[in-house]
Amino acid sequence: MTLNFLSDLPPGVLLLVFIAIAVGIVLLVSWIFYDKFILMAQVPPKPKEGEDDSDAPKEPVVPGTYDLFGRMVGFTTLAFVFMLAFVLNTFWTNVQTAQSATQSESANLARLSSLAEDIPDPASAAAVQKAVAEYAASITDVQWPLLRVADNTGATSAVFDANIALFQTIQQAQEADGSSSRVWNWIDSTMSDLGQDSADRLGQLPAGSAAARIWTVVILGLAMLIMTTAFMPTRVKPYRISISILAALTALMVFVMVQASNPYAQHVTPEIFMDARQSGSP
Repeated sequence: MTLNFLSDLPPGVLLLVFIAIAVGIVLLVSWIFYDKFILMAQVPPKPKEGEDDSDAPKEPVVPGTYDLFGRMVGFTTLAFVFMLAFVLNTFWTNVQTAQSATQSESANLARLSSLAEDIPDPASAAAVQKAVAEYAASITDVQWPLLRVADNTGATSAVFDANIALFQTIQQAQEADGSSSRVWNWIDSTMSDLGQDSADRLGQLPAGSAAARIWTVVILGLAMLIMTTAFMPTRVKPYRISISILAALTALMVFVMVQASNPYAQHVTPEIFMDARQSGSP
């Protein structure tokens, strides 16, 4: 029942519900038990020398805000660092997987082009090599611009079309060749690996939740900077220098995270497919 209720709510509404529950609980507890909490926080005063005022009534002293503000800054900093590390690790893993899939796909294209030279029928061999070049051209000219802007729908459609076109050409070339050469078995195996590589490459695009994760880190970083600036003032010159350095380092970490969010924007390039593209050109 509870899980169904949570899954039916939009994420934004669910977030507001969680915040309202958490804030409501702490405000209610603080309102009911505030006086007791103040008494629990009292530090017994040291009696002055020669005086015994242990029986004198004392007014509770409300503690200062320094410890509470320090706890807020510490928690916000910890949340920012944790989320940044989690998101950045996910993005860098995507970059490495995308690089590996791209290299494997390029190697399989080169192998496919090389195997085409061993096809007994010259016309079928030329058709396969041309199809390999067109597949590589699709990657560099059609798919990569879509990958660079994280257009998941467009890139998926382009990858599907390129795979189907290559598969159909190889199937037609095999029928036209009519031989029982073992090269066709090797080509089929390479085509299977190629399809997996293209799926792996496509799978490293930023997920739909990537933007939410990035904004969470950005909001936590800004909260950390604002709280540190507001709650930890000191002498003017070191104060401004320190918060400026902290802001610059925070911006640097966020920049690295954003740059790593899409492997195909900066880190993985399509130049590796140029050799396969040129191999089948007339």
